[in-house]
Amino acid sequence: MTDAAPLLHLSIQEKRFAGTPVLAGLSLSVAAGELVALVGPSGCGKSTALMLAAGLDGDFQGERRLAPGIHPAVHFQEPCLLPWRSLTANVDLALPAAQRNKRQARHWLAQVELPPESHGQYPSQVSLGMQRRAALARTLATGSDLLLLDEPLVSLDAPLASRLRALLLQQMRERPGLGILLVTHDLEEAAFLADRILVLGGNPAGAVRELRPTGERGRRPQDRISQIIGQINLAQGFAPTLIDQ
Repeated sequence: MTDAAPLLHLSIQEKRFAGTPVLAGLSLSVAAGELVALVGPSGCGKSTALMLAAGLDGDFQGERRLAPGIHPAVHFQEPCLLPWRSLTANVDLALPAAQRNKRQARHWLAQVELPPESHGQYPSQVSLGMQRRAALARTLATGSDLLLLDEPLVSLDAPLASRLRALLLQQMRERPGLGILLVTHDLEEAAFLADRILVLGGNPAGAVRELRPTGERGRRPQDRISQIIGQINLAQGFAPTLIDQ
């Protein structure tokens, strides 16, 4: 992480749906080389915050700023693949123009462990889990320096999810300028991967606690991960924004 201006800064004074406030007083940022996890109870507004961060919903009171030249790549909860294109063609569309070819698209599908025989299939011909992996491949293939990931590993079996977490960590090691905002309901995933964890809660929801786990992401021992999960669980009952080491 650096002291440079963040890749993304989002300040939400208030976000309403049908006149009802759903988010308020939430501020978040993502710096180059940083993975920030957003956690909280189901329905508290995590995905809404990510959509605001992506610039896909501008109907809120507040401010969104991106560093010059930053164009976020978004991974949605649902795969959102084009049904009339093969998995390879879906990924190919996301590649930078200079890299656009089927071989490079197949490389990214292989990175998320999709077998070669699936690459030419259409989304309707593969399982939902395979569609989600193809969507993750598409997001990684963009080469964007800011990834906004909404539950990218949901419903995957534990060994596969662990290997794909390792893939995300590999991307961050190989690309020092990369920043990731990760929405997850998996507290162990957040404790394992994140440099900072924002815990959402309240009604309307805001950040009730910010955790800054010690130890290198991806290398924290299980007892430390358990401690972080305990802090997240305790945070659900706290009103003020606090920072824990």
